[in-house]
Amino acid sequence: MSYLTIFISAVFINNIVLSQLLGISPFIRASQKISSAWGLSGTLIIVMPIISIITSLIYHDFLTSYRLGFLIMPAFILIIAAIVQLFELAIKKISPSYSRTLENFRPFLVVNCAVLGTALLSAQKDFSPLHSACFGLANALGFMLAITLFASLRERLNNASVPPLLKGIPLSLITAGLLSMAFMGFAGI
Repeated sequence: MSYLTIFISAVFINNIVLSQLLGISPFIRASQKISSAWGLSGTLIIVMPIISIITSLIYHDFLTSYRLGFLIMPAFILIIAAIVQLFELAIKKISPSYSRTLENFRPFLVVNCAVLGTALLSAQKDFSPLHSACFGLANALGFMLAITLFASLRERLNNASVPPLLKGIPLSLITAGLLSMAFMGFAGI
């Protein structure tokens, strides 16, 4: 599979949030403002390719070699938690101001199903480490596209006159459903 095919498929056709339905909780919670959506997305763009490469190497060189495939889930969860922690320590040294922003996103990164789902899908599709990195970056960009669109729609809807029963989460879920249906239009590509 070529890198371009993986990239376009992960960003548009099989979007991790809108098609695969992974990472819904951070998608809903971090999309209150565009600034918080961009903060989480920027962090995912850095972290997801790194996690994808390392999990791919661990899966191919260790888990499958020693017939430990049944440990894939706990191994990947530990790897994700360790990488997020190392990333946070590095950011504290490099940029203390961004570090304070990152503290708000730590729970979204460690338990984000989109991150774990990307690693698991990469292993399931038997991608090489470079293909996994492309897949991780594409999923992070797909997440960024979806959450940015959703955050901008939510900001506009906050200023609109909406029936009281639909305000808040109900309208957010309806909007997310409509956005997901819009992305289904890419499936014919």
